[in-house]
Amino acid sequence: MIVLSLPFISTEFISAEISRNQTDFYEFRLDTYNGDLSSELVTSKTILTDRKRGVAPYIDIALQTGCMLDCENLETIPRNLPDKQLILSHHWYDDSWNSDDLHNFIDHGNTSRAGILKLAVYVSSYNQLKPILTALRGASKPVIFAGMGPLGKFSRIFFYSVYGYGTYTALPELPTATGQLSLKELALFNLPGSDTPAIGGLIGGEQVWDSLGINHFNNLFRQQKLAAVYLPFNVSDKENFLNWLDDFRDNLYGFSLTMPHKRLFTHKANLAFPEDNGWTLQNTDAIAFEKAAAELNLSPADRILIYGSGAVAETAIEVFSEKYKVSITGRNKATVKHLAKKFGLPTPFKNCNVIINCTPSGLLPLSLSLTSIEKVIDLPYGKKPTMLTIWCQHHGIPCINGREFWYFQAQEQEKQFLREIQLHQGG
Repeated sequence: MIVLSLPFISTEFISAEISRNQTDFYEFRLDTYNGDLSSELVTSKTILTDRKRGVAPYIDIALQTGCMLDCENLETIPRNLPDKQLILSHHWYDDSWNSDDLHNFIDHGNTSRAGILKLAVYVSSYNQLKPILTALRGASKPVIFAGMGPLGKFSRIFFYSVYGYGTYTALPELPTATGQLSLKELALFNLPGSDTPAIGGLIGGEQVWDSLGINHFNNLFRQQKLAAVYLPFNVSDKENFLNWLDDFRDNLYGFSLTMPHKRLFTHKANLAFPEDNGWTLQNTDAIAFEKAAAELNLSPADRILIYGSGAVAETAIEVFSEKYKVSITGRNKATVKHLAKKFGLPTPFKNCNVIINCTPSGLLPLSLSLTSIEKVIDLPYGKKPTMLTIWCQHHGIPCINGREFWYFQAQEQEKQFLREIQLHQGG
């Protein structure tokens, strides 16, 4: 049950948005609308919500059209309005709730007249997900979940995946609550609506929502009709997240790891699978570097400069230093010096002909001469090409850009994820 929440600006606005956005149900938010609501636009697929005046002004329309009413209190609802048209909702707008609060609301809802319950909860940490799921599974009626707060958007996708009844979406430019997804964002995810989906995804920072993997892996699972979902995990509290992993271990198939969490499980890796009480770690970046080298036809005579000092740069050193002449530079001089000493690398070559950019930015410092560059591997990617990739295109320099590199390593991750999902689901 996907609900598109629309601010009731005018009848013309509502009519146009319904025509543009096809979905299961439409919520009309009437809180700021001061005109009279006509029943012409209201159908059995409509939910009327008015936090300011309550639902009393809309009883007659509900009786006439069969629409649903979002109620925070059912005591004043006349008995002649069918129970199936009533949604009993409760909202926690901050972290003041606890698991008893959730269970009390669900228990109350189970014995109420309402045909559907709505649970709107502020979610700020991953360890709050387990008590929410436990409460949802205690319901004897369908529950629509709406997350708010830092993990609001993530929690809506997560609970729609593992609980499988419904959630609210909004127009990107006109949200009616915090944490709402757009229909377009929700459509990116394979949402099997299963009690036991295989859960995995990308662990990193804020950039995880822009990852190519969200669309790529969810499409793969959808095409293969797998009860699995690939989610974006924006992790700021490592210990909190690791505790969540332990809570849901039986449901997990694996994770991609990106900055700043390539060392989340101590060792450098960009792929992790749960195994017994630990984790199996792999590094598909190494495979991608090998593929990129082959694509660019690198030879032992090439002089490679690696720009960067993080986990990916270290992987690049490990891959290329055995076969090629390699040096390193970057913004973090202390870490660069440490890696150079660890791998016995020389100071940067003055006349390198290959650059591997392992930083999050595709913009190299002006002090770095590119006059002798013949080949480039540029790892960052975004909605637009990086400045380094554009420079390569302008000068006719062969370049493996960030998207191409990502697909090189994703091909290996596909194989691993599919294997783990089949094992998870007894295939």
